[in-house]
Amino acid sequence: MESATLSTAFTSFRRHVRPDLPHRPIHASWRRNQTSPLPISSTGRRQRFDVFLSFHGHDARHRIVDHLYAALLRKGTKPFKDDTEMERGLDVEEAISTAIEDSSIYLLLLSPGYASSAFCMDEAVEIMQRCGSGSGSGGRVALPIFYLISPDDVSLPTAGCFKQHFLSHFDKFTYGRVQGWMDAFSSIGKIGGWVHENGR
Repeated sequence: MESATLSTAFTSFRRHVRPDLPHRPIHASWRRNQTSPLPISSTGRRQRFDVFLSFHGHDARHRIVDHLYAALLRKGTKPFKDDTEMERGLDVEEAISTAIEDSSIYLLLLSPGYASSAFCMDEAVEIMQRCGSGSGSGGRVALPIFYLISPDDVSLPTAGCFKQHFLSHFDKFTYGRVQGWMDAFSSIGKIGGWVHENGR
């Protein structure tokens, strides 16, 4: 999926799904201490980020994620990417959870290695909890990008390319935690998203 395609997709999303999202000028950097007005979420919190990028770093950070992040910046949005927006010295899990809470849109870049990471899977669970049982809730929406995998791999997590990851997780983590990961994956796989395959 090329940057231009991602930009067009996000513009279409803004127009049809979230017309309330303002078009902001691009900022070279954006931090939590910024004092300009921010949109208010349904929970009453000010939204610090438009888009939260969830991804497995080894698979995608310096590939599709960097292109996606740049495309979102060009569109005047405020995306969160952990190695760019997260302040040094903070507890990583707490900072990520706060960024998820402070975002309106969640782009889940699901790659072959995503389910191998307990950290990524906990992130997916929290995102889906904030979106309710579907792809969106209270002005929040989750949008999956299936990167070198198919939606079926995600909606049927123990039957596709993630099977070995989940079998391994059952040996390391509690049944309830792994089942929560599987439930989140099943829900994400049923959401209409984009399939990135063979460089397209």
